[in-house]
Amino acid sequence: MTNDKATVVARLQSAAADRARQAEADGRDQGRRWAEDLADPVQLRRLEAADDQTPAPWAEHLEAIATPGGENLPGVLYRLIEAGEADDREVEWFWQDVLGEDVRRLSESAFAAGFVLGALDVWRGVKAEVSA
Repeated sequence: MTNDKATVVARLQSAAADRARQAEADGRDQGRRWAEDLADPVQLRRLEAADDQTPAPWAEHLEAIATPGGENLPGVLYRLIEAGEADDREVEWFWQDVLGEDVRRLSESAFAAGFVLGALDVWRGVKAEVSA
């Protein structure tokens, strides 16, 4: 090994942090786009209600509620937005319509958290002007 272990560890940790920051930024952009162009007020209110009950940062919260071998992040977010159960095909169609080519990135907790935060940014900026 040409570099010492500490140098390699530091570089890898920095690369992971950079990737997570970029994933969150990309997710925020997609969440904003969804809130501005596709979402309805009921969906955004559901996300806001979930945010009010979320004790940890969204990335940590999503990792905690998405179970290994069980429900995945797309399914978890779908339930938060649509407030109901759906089969895998319905979840896949929903997210394909929302994210297009970025649909695969929804399995990244930082991207998923960014999506929620971006949508909430838009909602909180307009909700006072949106009628019931």
